[in-house]
Amino acid sequence: MPDRSKLIKKYTRTQTSEDGKLVDINRMAKKVGIQCPASISRRLLSEYIIPALELQQENDVDRLWELLSMLSITRIKHKNPDSCVWFTVSFLMFIDGKKTIQDIALKSIVTLGKERKPEITVMLYDED
Repeated sequence: MPDRSKLIKKYTRTQTSEDGKLVDINRMAKKVGIQCPASISRRLLSEYIIPALELQQENDVDRLWELLSMLSITRIKHKNPDSCVWFTVSFLMFIDGKKTIQDIALKSIVTLGKERKPEITVMLYDED
């Protein structure tokens, strides 16, 4: 039986970004006070950050700012922010023809990237 504990292939953050699975949000993250490189998953961006056309008063910049603000507050409160941190953001959504507030469970994972410096990735609770 093969040894499944060995790493078969390392999938780097750069490769993930090049494949379009991560979206760089460094510029706005720095404005919120997050100093290390930050990315969000493409799925989080497409399903929650970019608002539905029916939500004309909403925009992706404000929604991303809300997410990063909540992340920043959560990381400050958390005793060990250098790991996986869970947090919730409420977004106005358009579901079944109605506007509704939906609480979205998210996780922030800090890993060591280039030159062994921390990098933050934010994704939906069920993403890896």
